[in-house]
Amino acid sequence: MVGNGKPLKDIIFVIKHLTCAGHQERPVNQQIIHFDSQRDGECLLFHRGSAVLRRKRDHHVVAQIHSPAIIGLNSTAGTEPWQHYYLQATSPLTLERIGALYLHEAISKYNLWEPVCRILSWNINQLCLTTLRLSQSIAPESWK
Repeated sequence: MVGNGKPLKDIIFVIKHLTCAGHQERPVNQQIIHFDSQRDGECLLFHRGSAVLRRKRDHHVVAQIHSPAIIGLNSTAGTEPWQHYYLQATSPLTLERIGALYLHEAISKYNLWEPVCRILSWNINQLCLTTLRLSQSIAPESWK
């Protein structure tokens, strides 16, 4: 783990087991990356580069993402949350889209439950911190 507790070893381990050679995309700096609403959930493997996650309604930056990373791991049960967000590359990226069905099969096949749990726990912690930061930035003075 590093300063923010990002479980790098687990992320690298899981990415290694999920990678399908030849299915990588290479968005350029500032390119918009949309989540595929036609699929039954997907996650994105960030092999190289960085991006920001933006809210569609106001284009507000919600999170910064630096490789290695797995985006959408916690939402492969449905695509609903991702219809409100998009990614924007902040450097050249190498990423890979993994469908929920393949993801779930690979987690079982390679017994990835433990590292996936640690990644999801970290994701939840980051979500809580982001929510707190956003709520403090928009809360009326009387709430503070």
